[in-house]
Order: sequence, then C-alpha cells, then structure tokens
Amino acid sequence: MGKCDCGAVTDWVEIGSTWVCKECGTKEAEKSMEELKHTVEQLKPIVQDLQALRVDTLALSELIGKIQAEIGKIKI
Repeated sequence: MGKCDCGAVTDWVEIGSTWVCKECGTKEAEKSMEELKHTVEQLKPIVQDLQALRVDTLALSELIGKIQAEIGKIKI
C-alpha cells in the first residue's frame, strides 16, 4: 500500500515496466473502454453509408456486433 499523486492510498500494480496505483490503472482502463465504445459506434454510420451505396457490408455489421458484445463482457 502506498499513496499516489492522485491522492489514493491503494495497492500498486506493474503494467509493462511501470508501477501504477490501482486507482489510476482503473481510471485509465475505464477511459480506454469508453474510447473503444465510441470508436465502434462511429463505425455504424460508415456501414450504413456503404449499404446505401449497395456495398455488401454484412460481414462488417456482424463484426461490429460481435465487438460490441465482447466489449460488454469486459469487467474492469
């Protein structure tokens, strides 16, 4: 246990070759997950545009659905 610059008194974990407090690591993971969700959401209109141009996007639609389902399973 130790005190981080963020103010949290918590355990530390090694990520790569860097030691990070669990509080900061959790916040960073949550931020990354939100960015990932946002990016996947941005793909949906692109697929719709391709469908409007009559491009076969079934595989892309299925892939986006699978990615979203997997993201939903991740627990931080």
